This record gives sequence, C-alpha cells and structure tokens, in this order.
Amino acid sequence: MPFYLSDWEESIDVQTMTPEAECCYWVLCRKAWRSEDGGIPDDDAAIQSLLGKFGGWWAASAEAVRRKFESRDGKLYNPRIVTELNRMKGIAVKNKRNATKRWKCQKDATALRPHSMSHSDRNATHTNTTTSAPSLKEGGAGVKEASKRRWDGYL
Repeated sequence: MPFYLSDWEESIDVQTMTPEAECCYWVLCRKAWRSEDGGIPDDDAAIQSLLGKFGGWWAASAEAVRRKFESRDGKLYNPRIVTELNRMKGIAVKNKRNATKRWKCQKDATALRPHSMSHSDRNATHTNTTTSAPSLKEGGAGVKEASKRRWDGYL
C-alpha cells in the first residue's frame, strides 16, 4: 500500500481526530487496502472485529472515522484507497501486457538459461566457504570470545 505521509499529516480530518480515532482509521485503511475491492463491512460489530485489539476504541471513534469512508452496497470505501487500488491494478495490467508482448515469441522461460547456467556454475565454486568458529557443542566459551572479537572495533 503506498503511504503518503505528508498527505496523512496535512489532512485536517486526521489532525482533528483523537489518537484513538486516528489509530482506528489507519488500521481500517490497511484492511481496506488488503481487501479485493477496497471495501470493509459497513457493520460496527464487523469493524470492531477488524480492529482487533483496538476494537474497544471504535464506539468513541466511529463518527470521525466513518466520515472518511463512503457507504455503498453494505461496505465502506475510502475514495483515496479506491483510487490508488485502481491505479495499481492499471499498472499491473499494463505490465502484464508489456511482458506478454516482450516474451510472446518465447514458449517458456529458457531465453536466458544458457547464460544463467554458466554464471550459476561459476558462483557455486566461489561461494564454498568454511568457518572455524567453535560451535556451542564444543563448549561455547569460544563462541563468546569470537563474538566479542567481532564487535571490538564497534564498541
């Protein structure tokens, strides 16, 4: 979910909310973003459930928070979230179309296989390293000393 901090902090609606209402609003925005259509149930009991540990704040915060949502078809929608979701879906469709166009002649993902396989073989030979740090099974004292030496330059 894109989060525009300056928009949030400059919003008069958010500035005039109690801390509890702002928290409820933030949680509900996140829940709306994760939903398929950007909506949350327009039902106080369901909203309290969505708010989880903050559900106890809903009764006092509902009026201020509900002003930031539009009620439609039994759900609450935040216009900004709906706009951002639609924008993201548009980008995803465009990216998929461009990828299909770019790779249309490829039946599978083997276009880069020879290249990546050669690098994979080379990387495998260069990443074979061993450590000599004592394990906890060997007594553990050496582990503390090795750890202390590692941090000597930083402490």
